[in-house]
Amino acid sequence: MLHRDAALGLVTALVTGIIFLLRGRNFRPVIWGDDQLLFEHAINRQLPFGRLRFIDPIGLLDPFAGSLVVILRIVTKALVFQNTGNFPLLAFWFSSLAWTVIAICIALVIGRFTRPYLGFLAAVTVAIMPFSNLVMLAQVNTIYMPAVLVIIITVVTRQYPQSRILQVITCMVFALVALTSITTVVVFVYLLWLVYIRAELVQVIERRLVWVIGGSLMLQALSYQPRGRNISPSRFIHEILLSSNAFAPQFVREKVLEPKSLVENIVLYGIPIVLGITVSILAHLGKQSERRAQVEIAKRLFLIALVLICLLIVGNGWLNSHYLFIPTGLFWIGVIFVSDAACRSKIRFRMIPVTVVLAVFLIQLSGTYFVI
Repeated sequence: MLHRDAALGLVTALVTGIIFLLRGRNFRPVIWGDDQLLFEHAINRQLPFGRLRFIDPIGLLDPFAGSLVVILRIVTKALVFQNTGNFPLLAFWFSSLAWTVIAICIALVIGRFTRPYLGFLAAVTVAIMPFSNLVMLAQVNTIYMPAVLVIIITVVTRQYPQSRILQVITCMVFALVALTSITTVVVFVYLLWLVYIRAELVQVIERRLVWVIGGSLMLQALSYQPRGRNISPSRFIHEILLSSNAFAPQFVREKVLEPKSLVENIVLYGIPIVLGITVSILAHLGKQSERRAQVEIAKRLFLIALVLICLLIVGNGWLNSHYLFIPTGLFWIGVIFVSDAACRSKIRFRMIPVTVVLAVFLIQLSGTYFVI
């Protein structure tokens, strides 16, 4: 097992590491956006101060955009510790390393749940799927997104480390991620469901994670400030429809906020419909194979992805395109699960829907998200 994990981790690191370096290599050589705010706070602590400032002299618990971002504060302070002049370059190298480590974790978690080759495929899928390179890579402020993705996958597949030391590290990582992103509330709710509805099947570490994440979210609640952006039902539906850009080819995606022709609208909204129908067929076929457990896990990933994108839209007041990263990653990993299960069935036409989802995935690789 150790040799297999080591080989999987090494191969995943080499492939995804190169991908992240190539995707982020054209980073802006200046400090900009949210990174600039984090940088300025790190070198000269500014308002608003956190409510726990009496035990937090360096400002790790100071809020950012209305919530705690502890990991982002720690990383920023570490990168400016000795030299503030090369922050963009350091952010590029650090984010490339962080994303690669997270890709390894995805490969190992899924590899243990299913097969190593599926873990590798899932990690590569996350690495190459479209997202805004300038926003997501070579930046400190978005490191939490792949971290949230991997802890969701870990909890849903229930693949936790067995050694006591690694379990302690896991709890610490979950706590830090929860102290960095409120999106971990979906993980907390899912764990509560496991603990109180399926108590007889719960692992000891899952009970501990409930307390760990719950405590972190309580600290988040102390600092949380709503953005005050009310969204109407009609506007909410419009923003949900905008998420179709996650699956669109680049010639449609580049017109994300512009009027579109009839053909472009058909492509934009037709692809998610085709995907939904095809994935449903794959799930039905997968239930008839020996890997039906993958189908059940995939359904949970699909549900969490849908809930998460709704929460992000409501919480922000509209859809930001980089919010699509976690839900889209969960969706495609779920597709990998149902496709693999369907391939193990004995239905003759099983490769047709697999080919359809593969074609859609390849078509939407033609570019990256535009920032909404």
